Amino acid sequence: MTPLTPEQALAELRKFGGVQFDPAVVDAFIRTKWARGVKDPGSDESRDVPMIGQAAGSIGLAVVPTTSGTAS
Repeated sequence: MTPLTPEQALAELRKFGGVQFDPAVVDAFIRTKWARGVKDPGSDESRDVPMIGQAAGSIGLAVVPTTSGTAS
């Protein structure tokens, strides 16, 4: 397997920002000296968020009824 180019690595960070990576941390990293001079694919790209990302966000909101009839 060959390593990613710097441009490909930034694209992966942008692609998975909000799904696997905190988007604020991705934006902060892209402003550091380590990403300086690398073409940034930008955060304004529209992309589909995988279903698993949507499901993970809703797990904390789920209410599971107990056998006594009260929610836990």
